[in-house]
Amino acid sequence: MIENYAEQLNTDSYVSKFSAADVAIPIAKSISSNQIQSQGEGIETVYVRTLEGFICELGIHAIVGGEHNKQTFDYRTRSTYAWDVKTKQGHRIEVKCHKNYWFTISRSVASTLINNIKEGYVDLIVTSYFSNDFDNYYTVHPRLIIDPKTFKSYLNKSKYSNNFYYSHLSAIRSGDCIDVSNPGIQSLKSVV
Repeated sequence: MIENYAEQLNTDSYVSKFSAADVAIPIAKSISSNQIQSQGEGIETVYVRTLEGFICELGIHAIVGGEHNKQTFDYRTRSTYAWDVKTKQGHRIEVKCHKNYWFTISRSVASTLINNIKEGYVDLIVTSYFSNDFDNYYTVHPRLIIDPKTFKSYLNKSKYSNNFYYSHLSAIRSGDCIDVSNPGIQSLKSVV
C-alpha cells in the first residue's frame, strides 16, 4: 500500500502559521492540564511539541486530502489520538515529525504507536519535517512512508540517547519504506 502514496507525497505543502497555532493552542492547554498526558512537561514544552506535530499533520492533510482527526484528545479513547489523517480512500495515517536524518522516536511514543498499530488504527506512517521559509506559512516536506506492519522490526535503540531510531535504509532495501524526500521538488501542492 505504501507505494500507492509515493507519487502523491512527493510534493511539499504550505501551512498557515495562524491555522497551526489556532489548532495547537487549545490542544496543548488540554494536554498540559493532565499529568499523564503531559508526561510532567510544562505548557511551553507541550505547546512546541504540539505545534510541530500539527504543522506536519496539516501539511500531510493538505497533500492527501480526506479528513483530519479533530476529535478531542482523550488518552483513554484510542481513536482520538491513534491516527492523524484519513485519506479519501479511508486509510488512516499517523504523521510524525522527522527533524533529523534518522527518524528518532521516544520509548513512550514508540510504545503507543506500536499498540495503535496492533489495535488496527494505523494504515500508514508518514514522517515529515517543515521549514520556516515565509512570514505567514511553513513549508511541510514529506520524508518517509512506512509500512506499519513492519515498523517495529526496524526500530533500534540509539547509542546516544534513551530513544529509538527507525532504520529507514534497511526498510527501504526490503520494500517496507519509501523515502519521498527530494530537494529538487518543483511542485508545491496545497496551501492550508
